Amino acid sequence: MVLPLTVAAVGVGAWVAANSSIFDAHHIDVSGGGHLSRAQVIAAARIGPATSVLWTDTSAIEAAVELNPWVASATVTRSLPSTIHIDVRERHPASTVAVGSIWFLVAADGTVLGPAQHRPDLPVLPSTDTITVGVRNPALSEAALVAGGMSPWLRSRVATVAPGSDGIVQLGLDDGIRVLFGPPTDVRAKNQAIAGILEWARERHSHLAMIDVRSPVAPDAVPFDAVFPSTGTSVSDAAPASAR
Repeated sequence: MVLPLTVAAVGVGAWVAANSSIFDAHHIDVSGGGHLSRAQVIAAARIGPATSVLWTDTSAIEAAVELNPWVASATVTRSLPSTIHIDVRERHPASTVAVGSIWFLVAADGTVLGPAQHRPDLPVLPSTDTITVGVRNPALSEAALVAGGMSPWLRSRVATVAPGSDGIVQLGLDDGIRVLFGPPTDVRAKNQAIAGILEWARERHSHLAMIDVRSPVAPDAVPFDAVFPSTGTSVSDAAPASAR
């Protein structure tokens, strides 16, 4: 009967070793954060120094961290005996929406990130009666996608982003230019076309009234004088092919 007793002793020893403090999470590393602090990520993960690195469910930690609206995704790995690493990919505010007198930050995927302390210098989406923090708002998704695809330079010039009739998203620039964006497709190409036309107009001191990038391979623009006749010349007639 010596062998069974030996096996039992080994089994007990292994259980004790696996549940000893050597496998406690003495080191919790966090990377990828910007808005969220290390402490906030660890709090969202619901782990601490007493968490067992050996037995912990990494997928459960990832799911817990991803409940935070600022976290687009989380990846959790372990390094025995005592380290857990959490890598987060954060969402970033790309637009804003007002509910009453409160301004809320909205990510490119339409997720409402939370209230802002003051009105953000970001494109304004159409007002809505109610929103839920941490939830993608379908009413804002198309406009938020367009705002999220803008370069920082272009975004700083856009005052409003609003879905129009027949799925045509329209932009209002800070100097009064109206942009027919069309559906939220080919976002990057359309944003590049807008930026190119604005730069072309700036170099020629041309005051534009409207830009049309519904077809990003053949964008068009109308100067202010064409709407309020003076010269009657349109950018589509005068601009080089690269700007059109």
